[in-house]
Amino acid sequence: GLSDADGGIPAGEGERLTWFEKATLLAFEAFRREGVEFAVLEVGLGGRLDATNAAEPLASAIVSIGLDHTEVLGATLSEIAREKAGVLRPWRPLVLGAMPEPVREELRRLALEEEAFPILAGEPVGDRRNFSYADFTELSIPLEGRHQLANAAVAIELLWALAVRGWPWFETELREGLAAVSHPGRLERVEGAPPLILDGAHNPQALEALVRYIQEEFTGRPISVVLAMSKEKDHRAALGILRALRPKWYFTVFPNERSLPLERWRELAAAEGLAGEFFEAPEAALVKARAETPPEGLVVATGSLFLVGHLREGLGLDPGIT
Repeated sequence: GLSDADGGIPAGEGERLTWFEKATLLAFEAFRREGVEFAVLEVGLGGRLDATNAAEPLASAIVSIGLDHTEVLGATLSEIAREKAGVLRPWRPLVLGAMPEPVREELRRLALEEEAFPILAGEPVGDRRNFSYADFTELSIPLEGRHQLANAAVAIELLWALAVRGWPWFETELREGLAAVSHPGRLERVEGAPPLILDGAHNPQALEALVRYIQEEFTGRPISVVLAMSKEKDHRAALGILRALRPKWYFTVFPNERSLPLERWRELAAAEGLAGEFFEAPEAALVKARAETPPEGLVVATGSLFLVGHLREGLGLDPGIT
């Protein structure tokens, strides 16, 4: 096994494994024990320096580019793109999803320099209930948000890349897989009066997608936002994006040392001219928001997967994230 006599995971002399490195090792060991034939690994931090990059992938994908983890990856999309390019491998496919064209072109160039095979995903036609992509028609996906169609396009291109390299699949498997996919904590709707949206968006790109979805699906309705974020995120940008919803604000913290403290939320709210309420417990913030939002309105809990995972547990939802 991976552990020593004390139950720890040993590292080399003078080295210390991070929590994510340990979790990645445990995941690899779990895959080995279960005889997993194919695993999909999502990087946690860019690509080049991420623990998952120790694997040798059959194919890689860069689904999108956003300003996140800028303290490590760089302050511009171009710098972040170069870090994400660390997932590519020579003579292996690299699927590139929807992103600003100059960034995608730079990634394509980097792939060619490393003798990888860049594949540019296209744009599906239709909506999530009935869309077409390439030779496939009448596809459906249960996930909310138009950006999920772009994600589906990347998934289809990855499957094609595997098929031409000797791992075939049936069209029925593609259709059934798309129709059954779930993503807890991302535009996850909890029915009620008012309904609740749980979304772990924590960077500008994801928050903009959340706001677009709400503006399209809940036009003109009163909105309440329960917000908590990690310390290292761009809080001012988040407030600037979310204020387009003209919401009532409920600021809170999640039980993790990375959570931005309430005192800092008070300072930010005052500086931005936002009136809001402040709660030490996320559950209390959610209860108050739901009580004060009209039945025809909407409550949105966002800013961190830590927050969303905590609230999901309290709501008794099926485990998906913690």
